[in-house]
Amino acid sequence: MQNALLIACGFMLLGVVLRARLRWLAAIYVPASLVAGLVALILTQTILITNSGDAEPAARVFQQLCTLFIRATIEWDAWRSPLIPVIFAGMLLVVPERESTGQLRATVQQGIAAWVLILGQLAIGLTVAWLILGPTFGVPIHFGQLLEVSWAGGFGSSAAWGNQHEKLNVFPGARDLAVFFTTTGLLYGVLSGVLLVNIAIRRRWTSQDSPIDPTDAVRNVETARPRPGLAGDAIDPLMFQILLLAAAFTVGVLIQKSVASISQLAPQGSIVRSLGTDLPLFVFTLVGGWLVRRFIVAIGGARMINNEWMHRLTGVALELLIFVAIATLKVGVIRENWLPSLILMLAGAAWVWFNVVWVSRRLLPRDCWFELAIMNHGFATATTAQGMMLLRMVDRDLRTNAARIYAQAAPLTAIFIGGGVITYLMPLILGAVNPIVPIGCAAGAAVVLFIVGKRVAANAPPCSSAAQALPTAG
Repeated sequence: MQNALLIACGFMLLGVVLRARLRWLAAIYVPASLVAGLVALILTQTILITNSGDAEPAARVFQQLCTLFIRATIEWDAWRSPLIPVIFAGMLLVVPERESTGQLRATVQQGIAAWVLILGQLAIGLTVAWLILGPTFGVPIHFGQLLEVSWAGGFGSSAAWGNQHEKLNVFPGARDLAVFFTTTGLLYGVLSGVLLVNIAIRRRWTSQDSPIDPTDAVRNVETARPRPGLAGDAIDPLMFQILLLAAAFTVGVLIQKSVASISQLAPQGSIVRSLGTDLPLFVFTLVGGWLVRRFIVAIGGARMINNEWMHRLTGVALELLIFVAIATLKVGVIRENWLPSLILMLAGAAWVWFNVVWVSRRLLPRDCWFELAIMNHGFATATTAQGMMLLRMVDRDLRTNAARIYAQAAPLTAIFIGGGVITYLMPLILGAVNPIVPIGCAAGAAVVLFIVGKRVAANAPPCSSAAQALPTAG
């Protein structure tokens, strides 16, 4: 454990150095943990290739170092199981900010647009897998969920969803393909996002006259200074946040055990029994986080939860998860599925592009529709941070309320889809019903929400007048 942790820290530091030295990595907002994971993955494959066969390593020291490193990668692979529930436990511990009454409609518009975007990814992905990829390449219908769980969900959801499939044993290689999809989605999202920004400027879709340098956008992203979440000297404030996170984790474990015990009363093979035994721990720690937060708020201790530090604690777990997910990728699985993966990615790329240029302008507030659309484009192809970077290219000082509206609407989707509860129920649903049922439900819901969203947007006020703009950076 100690050696694996030290080696992981060394690679993470190397990733930070490489990202600082190579400006183009900062320009596309590639996290240092991803860079570190790629370096470790390359080194792993190199060692496996050079040490294959009967040839002895050139030196005993080199052999010992290689053995130590390979053992570390095996330990890293085991880190995923505890890291994932920690991340989800902290997601709903954060106390949401109160939104102004004037922004409620804009928040609903953004929530509807995000649902349409993610449901479209799910419906398109499952349809392509069912009608094209399954008959042609023999991949399971679960393959089609990769777009929704990887591009909209991100690295944490990809690893969690992959772990779930390892337990269900219905989609071998799900975890490696999901992490691969997230990585490629990040690269596509930035490149296509920059292109969309330039098109938007020329067509006057934005509130700014010209785009800014993407590296400047990255440098100017605000980072809030943590504030103590607990007054007095009873306990270190950071330690208190760790205790809250541990409490959410513990509550999640207790709920999981309770549900598993109750589900045993259901008939063998029923969906209720499957839900009780097959749902992973992180789904319950998500609920645990919400329950702990509600309890703290109910006793008047909302100020005891420090949102910034809670984000940082879960951020540490996520950085480690990204590193180990990339570093322990099984390249053979990706090599075997590169063609169906490419076809599915092309379908997903076409949908998110269409969503920006056509769907979003009909659903989002008129004065900042593109600013919100480009943020949605970022989160729908890998990470919210990527969407924030693209937003800063068209709204450098955050003069519109796009960022605030996006943040307020995030709980409307994050809990349920694109890495939420529905995401992790879907593998069980796909194994229990005909594929036409989830496809029809996803597509039908997207169409209904689009119609409702158009009516909501018809009389919506400009988002610039909905509330005060966020404070400028720098």
